Amino acid sequence: MPDRRDRAWTAGAVLLAGGIVLLTAWTAPPVLLPPLTVAALLSVFLVWSRWRDRRTTGPLSRAERQAVKRALRTGEPPDDPALDRPLLALIERDEAGYRWSRRWLLLFLVLYAICVGVALYRGARHWGALFGVLGGALLGRLLGGGQVKERTERQHRLKELIRNRS
Repeated sequence: MPDRRDRAWTAGAVLLAGGIVLLTAWTAPPVLLPPLTVAALLSVFLVWSRWRDRRTTGPLSRAERQAVKRALRTGEPPDDPALDRPLLALIERDEAGYRWSRRWLLLFLVLYAICVGVALYRGARHWGALFGVLGGALLGRLLGGGQVKERTERQHRLKELIRNRS
């Protein structure tokens, strides 16, 4: 269960992101809406990602969460064997995400191209920043295969080390 401070930060980030979108929708010129919308969406995504990590690992203290993230980053198992189960849960979730991404990324690229075409046809040039960020993210995900491969190999080694330790 997240502590009170984490819930307060999460609620604050979500309210701030929603407030930015609503405020800019009423007051800002159309040119500023896409960048602020992207910033708000990224804030919501970061909060959602953190919530998903905590839901996967279960209740951990801050030091334990840092040890699990350090193990994922470095590929070395944590010193405390009690952290093996949350670490394996995060690895399994990442692997499922990679499988899903390989299956659906091409469809998202096609839908993205259609959305860009429709927006350009309708003359919505001020949404170019939003489409640029989304396109960059999709392209980065597509071209970032080397990093994904290295991370997957590191996670497989980590999984083997943990299983051999048990």
